[in-house]
Amino acid sequence: MRKALIVGISDYNSRYGSLPGCLNDMQEWRDLLVSTFKFQPDDIRLLANDRATKAEILIRLEWLFSSTDVDSLVFCFAGHGASIRRREYDTGDLLDHMDEALVSYPTSAAEDIQDHLIFDDDLAEIISRQNIELTNKLTLVFDACHAGGMLRDILINVDDAYLPRSIVMPPDVASRELSATALKTRRIGALQGLEPRHVICAAAKDIESAWDARMEDGLRHGAFSYSATRSLMQNPTMTLKELTDITGQKLALKFPQHPQLLGNEERYNLPFTV
Repeated sequence: MRKALIVGISDYNSRYGSLPGCLNDMQEWRDLLVSTFKFQPDDIRLLANDRATKAEILIRLEWLFSSTDVDSLVFCFAGHGASIRRREYDTGDLLDHMDEALVSYPTSAAEDIQDHLIFDDDLAEIISRQNIELTNKLTLVFDACHAGGMLRDILINVDDAYLPRSIVMPPDVASRELSATALKTRRIGALQGLEPRHVICAAAKDIESAWDARMEDGLRHGAFSYSATRSLMQNPTMTLKELTDITGQKLALKFPQHPQLLGNEERYNLPFTV
């Protein structure tokens, strides 16, 4: 059995900038897994826009890890990313590190920002409750980025503009970083505290944006997803390292982003699905 969860959020309920390409990315990753990697449609779950709340994403992640007899697991996320210094909910104390996060759909304008961010420990908690051995079959694809603070001056209201897939923190939240220096960052998908054997395909370095743009087919996509899905359709047996190298070369012609592999280096020289 092969299972996948694919999330695409183009509309953020007016709280954050829209990303028109994310729904196209969601569909293209789904089509790739079915047509090229022979995933069964019933074994792929999709969450889009207002259905992709934090609660619903976590429920689907529980489903993803609920089986033991699986050959491959894939979690793809196309949407905004973020980097934040969190507060403990019970004490209000600031944590001593930064956290990368995936931005789920905000359920209301008044919702605290932490309530719709998905952190690494959210993923690690689910996996630890399920079957940690499955991590050697897990591939995470994040077409999002975490460099929001450096993207304030980019125009985002033009139809054909390149849109950064990262949010800018409100001033009060951003100021948390100023009270300490040289904070370490906990990367989303690192599964800290476990001994995972998974791999992360990240659309960009942690100081870069992942871009949403109009591509050669006339539609908007994530630049990384557009290039990666087409490369895998052409050569499904390429290794993960070959995928990021080829995708990076294509993106370098037009976009200032560099895809990265993170996680289990032994899997870098294996195909996209194990």
